Amino acid sequence: MSEHHTQTKQRLRQLLQTGGRVATTATLTKRGLLSAANALGLPRTELDVRTRVTQSDSTVRLTFVALEGELLQQSARELMHAAAMTEALAQYPHLIPSGYTWVLTTGGTGQGHRPDAELLSSGLNSYGEDIAVEFDAGYPPKVIDAKLRAYAEQGYREIIWMTSIHGRVGSVLDRAVELQQAGQLPEVRQVTTAWSDFWSEANRYGHRPRCHKPNTAHAHF
Repeated sequence: MSEHHTQTKQRLRQLLQTGGRVATTATLTKRGLLSAANALGLPRTELDVRTRVTQSDSTVRLTFVALEGELLQQSARELMHAAAMTEALAQYPHLIPSGYTWVLTTGGTGQGHRPDAELLSSGLNSYGEDIAVEFDAGYPPKVIDAKLRAYAEQGYREIIWMTSIHGRVGSVLDRAVELQQAGQLPEVRQVTTAWSDFWSEANRYGHRPRCHKPNTAHAHF
């Protein structure tokens, strides 16, 4: 039985109320939500972005969609971070544990060493239980190290590292393990890495014979 159009619109609203509150039309197409966005006349903007900042051939023209037009006034970099987080949460809904609330942070999107978002625990004794969420489109290794250390120092026990670079699912996790073993992430007890493909209309998360890179990876300490 096909989904009723009111259910499709509800799914669309739910998607755009989580993550970065912005999605690309590619993300919407993958999930059968683009027609609902068109029917609702949602605001959108079209920009050229480099999805992997160290690779010049990764520049694509993307259309960003939001429930509120002012959200689309952000820079191309900020919109990319927001759309990448929306895509990742749509693809991996289990990233938000039960009892946690998703909150976008002030000063994220690569500025300083604040995460892009937090998952806040609602428990009564929740100090130190919050989760830092970061999106990486090509940070230099020193910046990756600095961010991981900073989140540990800020008291986060878990870190979710989203990335548009498939190979970093493994390499960033390996680096986090090295830092933890060297005593530089002493309070961190779990790191999760996840690949976010927010630019492709086709679903590229499934099995691909020539691709042996995992879409997600986890380390528990």
